[in-house]
Amino acid sequence: MLVVLGLVCLGTGLLVYIRELGPYLVGRRLVGIPGSDIDIVLRLWSQHVALRDGERWARPTSFSHYLETYEQYDTDSTHLATFLAAGELAQTVGVVGLAGGFVLSGVRPAAELLVLISALIICVYWFVDLGRYFHLGSLTGRFSALWRRSVAAGIGLVVFVGVVHGGLYLGLS
Repeated sequence: MLVVLGLVCLGTGLLVYIRELGPYLVGRRLVGIPGSDIDIVLRLWSQHVALRDGERWARPTSFSHYLETYEQYDTDSTHLATFLAAGELAQTVGVVGLAGGFVLSGVRPAAELLVLISALIICVYWFVDLGRYFHLGSLTGRFSALWRRSVAAGIGLVVFVGVVHGGLYLGLS
């Protein structure tokens, strides 16, 4: 049991990193943001991708400033939806790989628990982000920004993430 919990903790940490790696890679590879102007921050309770705005770093805690800074690099917002969805997409791909690795290593319970934790992380993020968006009336995170940009893209992301997580969990149990 201790091995399973240790693997789940390690897997969860990797998922958090992979989640932030998604928008980082989209920013670097698709948008063309220089490496000196984008950074993954992994502080406890404050994981995010920061963007340089001159001498300051824009963080998602001030989301309107964060989007304005992003638009300095992607002036026509060509890749904005991809950037906004990249965290959930990367995390979903990551949980498939990690869960598969756990199954192949013979620790199926760790795979099942990791899939549930991944789904919980995403759902909490979405509910907090959308809840604050509807309550405050302003963008508060990547998902609310995606939702406002395109409800269809937001729903498509929810369906994709839900089907993959749900199918993976059902396949494991």
